[in-house]
Amino acid sequence: MAEDNIDKQAEQGGPDGRTDHKRRIFVGGILASVMLLEAGAIVVTMKFTGAGAPRTAVAGGLEPASGAQVEEDVEVAIAEFKAPNEQTGRVFVYDVKVCALVSREHRDALQQILEKKKETIADRLNSIMRSAKPQHLQEDKLDTLRRQIKYVLDKVVGDDNIIREILIPRFMKFRADY
Repeated sequence: MAEDNIDKQAEQGGPDGRTDHKRRIFVGGILASVMLLEAGAIVVTMKFTGAGAPRTAVAGGLEPASGAQVEEDVEVAIAEFKAPNEQTGRVFVYDVKVCALVSREHRDALQQILEKKKETIADRLNSIMRSAKPQHLQEDKLDTLRRQIKYVLDKVVGDDNIIREILIPRFMKFRADY
């Protein structure tokens, strides 16, 4: 008789009368509804905190005032040189051209300084190239070299505000130890 009760409970899925399959569907439905409620709460939270559609920026006040002159930068050639570098264990020769971006009003003063200190500048630039680490010479934009060259030129010129940017229009690497 006790065995008959156990068999009936097994057929009915347990003491509460639900089968195992029905219980799984019930629990799955509860989990799905909880997940949907969480998703709804996230959407409502995002709407109220302002994370909606992206906004476009408007450039206001950037136009020059009428009658005001816009200061234009000019390019000044600093040096063209070839310098060896042996930091990798092999000798590479770099053919480099360095220019500077300066304001139009500082162009003449910079050119006079460049004429007076031509050899000093050539020495400093060659020193930078000879001692440059391989990873600096392989950078896409040569940012480290530009920064080092600008620092040296600012020291030679004596004013940090004359040179705005360093340009390296030619930077060619040749292997020299065949």
